[in-house]
Amino acid sequence: MKKLLGVIVLGLLLSGNVYAKNGKGELKLSKQTMEHFIKYLYGSNDQYGDGKNKKNNPFIITVSANGKSSYYYFCPFLITQCQDSMTRSTNIIAKAIYGCEKNSGGSPCYVFAKFRKIVWKNGVKSKSRNIPRKLLKDPYRIAQIVQELGFYDGDITQLPAMDYETGLIDRSKKITGEEKNKSTSTNTTKKKSSNQKDNNDIAKQLKELNSLFKSGVISAEEFAKAKKKILN
Repeated sequence: MKKLLGVIVLGLLLSGNVYAKNGKGELKLSKQTMEHFIKYLYGSNDQYGDGKNKKNNPFIITVSANGKSSYYYFCPFLITQCQDSMTRSTNIIAKAIYGCEKNSGGSPCYVFAKFRKIVWKNGVKSKSRNIPRKLLKDPYRIAQIVQELGFYDGDITQLPAMDYETGLIDRSKKITGEEKNKSTSTNTTKKKSSNQKDNNDIAKQLKELNSLFKSGVISAEEFAKAKKKILN
């Protein structure tokens, strides 16, 4: 019964032109959807993060109106065939809508990009909606374009890097190319250096205080109070 219902729903999607419409209105992508879009541009069919990948030609990606869900497909024919006849691919567009709405929490899904061109209209006028292939070597610039178009409010420097050769995400590095543990290592080194400096200062003060006590400049009571103050 459940399988039959799924077939009926998918059939409705395939027959309804409304599901092939491009998105319109304000849209803010979640971090996960932003990563998903970049993977799509790179031709990565590793939608589920299983590490299995083969470079492909991006064809269609759909995104939910709440920006939290997305689904994409690659061109099943030669890229020129897909470009020349979008109508023959209506089924794939409908399936992308269906795949997106399965995890959208009830938010409707629409076409966000066709091939490497963002077609979702949000009122921002820009000529940078088409992402050229040459930019795949600079994922940071791609993220900047998406942000400049008003589709992402997050910190793009915290997005993971992309491997140009495989199209897979490399979470050991940031999209800027910086190693993630580098900043942590630097902070740890600074903290150790600061602690060492504090310890050296304390030892120096205690030594001077002890010298004053032994020379009779301060009393035992004064020595004890000063020592407690330094150690605290």
